[in-house]
Amino acid sequence: MGDRIASHFKKGDVIEWKGWKLLRDGSVMKEIYQGVLIEIISESVGGRFVSYAKILPFQNNIVVEVNVFALRKVKNT
Repeated sequence: MGDRIASHFKKGDVIEWKGWKLLRDGSVMKEIYQGVLIEIISESVGGRFVSYAKILPFQNNIVVEVNVFALRKVKNT
């Protein structure tokens, strides 16, 4: 799942995705993250191959894996 979507991305693309951030008071906030795509990987999950992207976020230096369905390429303005 996601091979067709993954084909629209390439290493070095600046991408963004949405996620949840837990605040100190216990509430949550939706946040938009951005980073550089490092690699597209496919894993077998439940008998199907699922595509993920390894991303280096601009906010920190911890590589994260995000499902390609959640990604959007940042356009140059």
